[in-house]
Amino acid sequence: MASARAAALVAAVMALMAGVALADEHNHRYQVSDTVTLWVNKVGPYNNPQQIYNYYLLPFCKPKPVDKPRHKWRGLGEVLQGNELIDSQLELKFRTALPKREICTMSLDDDKVEDFTEAVRRHYWYEFFADKLPIWGFVGPPPEQTQGDTNVYIYTHKSLDIAYNRDRIIHINLTSKSPQPLTSGASLTFTYQVQWKASSIPFVRRFERYLDFNFFEHQMRGCCCCLISNLESLFPAGSYVPVRSPPA
Repeated sequence: MASARAAALVAAVMALMAGVALADEHNHRYQVSDTVTLWVNKVGPYNNPQQIYNYYLLPFCKPKPVDKPRHKWRGLGEVLQGNELIDSQLELKFRTALPKREICTMSLDDDKVEDFTEAVRRHYWYEFFADKLPIWGFVGPPPEQTQGDTNVYIYTHKSLDIAYNRDRIIHINLTSKSPQPLTSGASLTFTYQVQWKASSIPFVRRFERYLDFNFFEHQMRGCCCCLISNLESLFPAGSYVPVRSPPA
C-alpha cells in the first residue's frame, strides 16, 4: 500500500511538472514588485476528492464585488473536473511583504451559516494557485478539534509565506488562522498577509517537495488525491508516464 501511494505521488508530481512545461503562459520570472496573480479554484469535501465545486459555490465575500474578476480555463478536461481559475483580486507583489490587510467583510444570515457549517462539518478544503503552484487550505477547523464546543468555526485569516530564489517563486505555504464562530446575524471580517523569504532551492527542484509524503500529511491529508484527480487533464487517456513502484 505504501509503495503504491509513493508511486502515485511520483506520477502526480511528474504530471504537474509536465503541465508546467507544456502549458506555461509565462516565464516564471519576476521583478521586485511585479504582480503575482493568486487564483482561486475549487472547493469540496476532502474525503471525496471527486466531489468538487467552484470556489464561490460557498458564499465567500469578494474584495471587489462590483468588478468582474478574470477567469482562466486550462482545457476541457480541467472544466469537466471542476477546475476554473478565478482571479482572487488580492494584492500580491513579488518580494513585497504585505502586513495584515482586509479582504472583505460580510454579514452572516441563516443561509450562509448553513452553507459554511455544512462545509466545515464535511471537512471542505479549497485550492488556490499562484505561479502554477497549488495551495491548499481548509474552510474551518474540523469539528473533532473543537469537541465540547457547540459552535462551528470558519477561518478568517490567511497567512501566505512565499519562498523565492532570485527572480523566481519556489514555495508557497498557506496558514489559516483566527477561527470565528458561525452565528446568524454576526459580521465577519476576512484578512490576509504575505511574507517573503529567500531560498537556495533552484527553480527546477521546486516540485520535489510534493514527493515528500510528510509534506502532504502536514498540508492536508488527501492532497495526493487532489493531485491524482487532475492527471487526466494533464495527459490524454493512454499517455500517462509509466512509473515503477519502489520495492516494498
